[in-house]
Amino acid sequence: ATAIEHKHTVKIFDRNIDLDKKHFLNFLMEFNPNIIGFTCMTSPMLLDIIYLGPLIKKILPATTIVIGGVHATVEPESVLNEPYVDYIIRGEGEEAFLEFCDTFDKNPKNLKKLKNVNNNPLRPYVDINKLKFPDYSLIDLSKYGQFFIGTGRGCPGNCSFCYNIGMWGKDGHSCVRVLDTERTKALFKEAIEKYGITDFTIMDDNFITFKKRSIEVAKFLEE
Repeated sequence: ATAIEHKHTVKIFDRNIDLDKKHFLNFLMEFNPNIIGFTCMTSPMLLDIIYLGPLIKKILPATTIVIGGVHATVEPESVLNEPYVDYIIRGEGEEAFLEFCDTFDKNPKNLKKLKNVNNNPLRPYVDINKLKFPDYSLIDLSKYGQFFIGTGRGCPGNCSFCYNIGMWGKDGHSCVRVLDTERTKALFKEAIEKYGITDFTIMDDNFITFKKRSIEVAKFLEE
């Protein structure tokens, strides 16, 4: 299920495209959300959140700010220590953030007890082959010359400088999960036919690791 299917009103302000502070704050004042969620890599997104946090709380003091993504997962304390951050969600957010939103509406006192929230234990991995495809209608695709599409999570490597084990690993070891071949084809088919996305980059760390699958998908895209 998705947040929209659970009757939550969802809007995205895409700061990959529009970095104008006034546009963002005006969007928030018009929307007046109960929860504002940011995804966060270390730079420049964390700096963006540090900068925007006090501005958001000034105009919407009751709004709850939630941070997820790579940096919140691998360096949670550095995010939780920011005074304008109310919660972080570590690891995979599909089920965790949905539960957060549902709990926020029904019993907000239980938010700090939820798995993946702050330093609580993590949920088991989601089955990515059962996840709904992304709803690309929530962003302005015409602003993108090229689009990034993910068909897997994780890497078999163990590089000391990389986020991968911290984000996608299991018990401190590397872990790789991918969409099966038919599900991968279906993802690209929907992106092309429903949303008109024809210029894209596969953002997997190791798409060609699975040779048979990658060849079948490449042949499908050639058609």
